[in-house]
Order: sequence, then structure tokens, then C-alpha cells
Amino acid sequence: SVMAMDMAKKMAFLFGEVGMEPQRAFAASVVQGLRNAIRRELVDFGTMTAMGNCQTSQAMALHYGIFEESEKPTAFARLLDFVHEAGDRMDLGVLGGRVIFHVLAEHGCADLAWKMAVEQGHPSYGDLARRGATTLWESFYPENAHWAPPSLNHHFWGDISAWFIKAVAGISVAPVGGGLACEIKPAFVTALKDASAYHVTPVGKIASAWKREGDEITLTLEIPEGMSGRIVLREGYAFTDGETAKPAVSGSYRVIRIK
Repeated sequence: SVMAMDMAKKMAFLFGEVGMEPQRAFAASVVQGLRNAIRRELVDFGTMTAMGNCQTSQAMALHYGIFEESEKPTAFARLLDFVHEAGDRMDLGVLGGRVIFHVLAEHGCADLAWKMAVEQGHPSYGDLARRGATTLWESFYPENAHWAPPSLNHHFWGDISAWFIKAVAGISVAPVGGGLACEIKPAFVTALKDASAYHVTPVGKIASAWKREGDEITLTLEIPEGMSGRIVLREGYAFTDGETAKPAVSGSYRVIRIK
């Protein structure tokens, strides 16, 4: 239901962009109807828990907008409960794997997301890499298992690369007013000394790199000429002039931790 709602939401946007108003209105009504049904039938508002009581269902409900803003803090606390119950490890399927790291980073837990993805033993991406994986395996199976995943090249788990680019390096791009706009919102993961990524858009390459230098972080950006956008620092960080947001233009910026 959540995935169908998300698809309808995307269709409503696309229909609106090409001027197909009846189709946009219909798709928007599908979104609202599905969201209402999901909230009515699949959410326990006493605990702000999505039906399924697991990392996947809770992360998907948060990521796809099932909860209202006022409900999100309690709903996110429930997600953390599920993560901690699993020993701060992944305990989910591929649909949960596409969203949980983004949700954790957006709620100020990028360090936990990094730990789950790459620092832990089984199950994690880091565990597969340690065992020699150079592709994405279909299953996070234990090392001493008497079976192997059917596929050793399973791109369904590939959203982790998007997380590195969108969350750690902080590059997001969205259409606006017939053009493109970017938001640069890096997560300065404590375990990392530096990070860099780029994304090639129809109007040029966006590149973001950050590096720790003592108590400061240097953020260096390459923004295509004519592209609008902004830099947004996550909670706990500010530019050296005290601001937490600036227009995104090519150049270097000094960032400090304020908490």
C-alpha cells in the first residue's frame, strides 16, 4: 500500500508538470485515499507503530510520509527501538534497506546508519565486502551457512550508494520551475575523516567533498553555472559565521560543530 501510494504521488507530480490536470487530480486523490486507509488500518497510534512491528515497516512509514510531523518523533523512537533490539544491526528486507539509512540520517542518527551499514559484522554491507564481495549479493547470509544466495549481482540492494551520495556527501537534486535545483546537506559521519561524491545532471556536474581539519570541517562544492540551490547544515553544525544555511555556489566553506 505504501509503495502504491508513493507511485501515485510521483505520477501526480509528473502529470502536473505536463499540464494533464484531470490525471493529476485523480492521482492525487489516489494518494490521499491510500494514505487515509494506511493510517486507519495499519498504524497503532497508541505507540506510533506501523503494522509489522519491524525495522522495514516503521522506516517505510516514516520515509513515505504516513506520519504527521507531530507524530514523527515518537514514530522514530519506535524505529530506534527495533534497531536496538537487533543489536544495532540490519534486520530487514530490501524495501526497508532502501529507506532506513536515509531515515536515520534525516533524524540525526547518521553515525548509527554508518555503523549498521559498514562497521558491523553480519549482516552488513561491510561484512560482505570483508568476505570478498565486489558485487551486491542477494542475501546477507552468515559466513558459515550451508547455502549461498541465488544471485551474487543483485542491484536491488544498491540504494546504499545513493545514501553515500545523498546523505554522507549531501547531494540532492529536484526539478523546479522547469529547471533543476540542488540541496547540499552533508552528514558529517564521526567515523569518517573525509567524504566526496558527484552527480552528473543534465546541466552539469555537482560535486561535494568535505574533510576534517582539526576542530573544523572544510566543505568544498562544485555547482553547475545557473543552477539554483542551497546548503543546509544538519543539527549541531554551523558555518564559522554562525549561519546554518547558505546559497549553494561553487567554493569552499568552513563548518564547525556547535553541540
